[in-house]
Amino acid sequence: MNLDKNEAAMTVAEALWSTERALDSAFGELASLLGTVTRSRQDANFAMMVGQDAVNEIAAAIPEMTVVRDRLIEAHRRLGRWEKRMGLDTSRMGNGQDKPQDAMAAAPTAVPAAPLRTAA
Repeated sequence: MNLDKNEAAMTVAEALWSTERALDSAFGELASLLGTVTRSRQDANFAMMVGQDAVNEIAAAIPEMTVVRDRLIEAHRRLGRWEKRMGLDTSRMGNGQDKPQDAMAAAPTAVPAAPLRTAA
């Protein structure tokens, strides 16, 4: 299959939007999982220490996913720059979502959370 450059760019854009939606959905699922684990422990009247190792792992995934989200945003930004460099027809592009006018400018990236310390 031989796509013209605008069709190829649209294929990439649709895959990017799908990935962005999936990542945001995964964030919601992760938060829901954390809540479900902790509520279920309470509902079953288990001691707080039960499942804490799993809670730690789930919670640790949140800042890691934030880094992934930052990387995806940066990839989107860089693809947008290539879109302009290649002279692509951007009139058909866009998924109907609003984004800042300066979306191609660098945005702050997430800083990994400092490790927790044990309380004395």
